Amino acid sequence: MSSVGKFICILFTALIATSCSKSYYDMTPRQFESFINSCGKVHLIDVRTAKEYNAGHIKGAINIPVSDEIAFWDSIDSLQGKRLFAVYCHGGVRSSHAAILLSTQGGYTVYNLDGGIVKWKKQGRPIVKTTLSSNQDN
Repeated sequence: MSSVGKFICILFTALIATSCSKSYYDMTPRQFESFINSCGKVHLIDVRTAKEYNAGHIKGAINIPVSDEIAFWDSIDSLQGKRLFAVYCHGGVRSSHAAILLSTQGGYTVYNLDGGIVKWKKQGRPIVKTTLSSNQDN
């Protein structure tokens, strides 16, 4: 990571840490995008269902649904090396729940996309869709 990228990552962390009293930090889509693009030491987690994830997600996101907390923790525990998490869902409710779990029970530093992917798309931010291949013979 470049020194500019490290500086931006540190700056975001410091600014948000001093402005919130929650156990996690909410970010606008613009802040969230800058953060995930400049901070290479972050796990980007989409906590929606697999169907929602496949319909459109933020590039680089891992799909770990929070609806099944046991499976959620198993997946989180399998991740290695990074203590920062950036989470999002459809509108912000499930990702807030995941952020609380990660920050209070897991001891991780967590950033939440305020307004979820709905607000992300409304502001013209990019998404990618998962294309499922067909096993049809031609």
